[in-house]
Amino acid sequence: MRSGFDGLVSWTKPIRRGVATGLCVAAVWSGSSAAQAGEDGMGSVLVTAAAGERQSLLGVGAGQNFNAIDGYRQLTDAQKKQIEDVFWTGLDFNALRIWLPVGEYAPSPGVTDLDAAFTDPYLEMVRGAVARGVDQIVVTAAGVPEYMKHQRQVDNVNRGSGTVTQTVLRPEQVRAHADALAGYVHDVWTTHGIEIDAVSLQNEPDVPNHPGELYYNAALMVEGIKTLRAALDDRGLTHVKVVGPESSSADDTAARYL
Repeated sequence: MRSGFDGLVSWTKPIRRGVATGLCVAAVWSGSSAAQAGEDGMGSVLVTAAAGERQSLLGVGAGQNFNAIDGYRQLTDAQKKQIEDVFWTGLDFNALRIWLPVGEYAPSPGVTDLDAAFTDPYLEMVRGAVARGVDQIVVTAAGVPEYMKHQRQVDNVNRGSGTVTQTVLRPEQVRAHADALAGYVHDVWTTHGIEIDAVSLQNEPDVPNHPGELYYNAALMVEGIKTLRAALDDRGLTHVKVVGPESSSADDTAARYL
């Protein structure tokens, strides 16, 4: 569903109960929402945008992280088809978010491995989603190889003030990290013909001491986004959007990044 909200807009979609998958349901909207169950065992979600709001709804969909992909791969073909039919066709989901495992894709300087980071874990699932109408694919960086990171004191982006010791990119690796993200997007397209619409620097960059992940304060986020934009543009990927910051919660942390 694509819409620029103008006036009062409502969208209702039935949700069938009792379907369990490794996918995490995600939705983005503007306004308020409510859920209820009907007598037929079906649920519904109502999304309302008030007059005057201007939030574009590019997609409603689901996410799959790299750590849980084995659960999907262990399903039978019939079970995979059921999930695909329910999520993408039955719910009209058109957006898919996947984790980009940077350590798997760029395990050492100058080395990339698309098979380990996309082809083996994701390709079958992504193709099934695209075949059923998914037209918004977002990748989110998660994890970082040892050679790119170190710990140092940085300004705190969360509530409070002062500095905190966190895992961040080494200054000389900022461009290499951006090149890894942009290279992943480029390689997925040139190898498999799958177009990625947006890429995020880091899953939950505001979470302190997040095991295996990078921490971004405001200054690091600005530097990272600018560097990633340049890396994408250098590969002709000017149409690919940069998401940031993809914070852990929709709270006042966003204001501190600004």
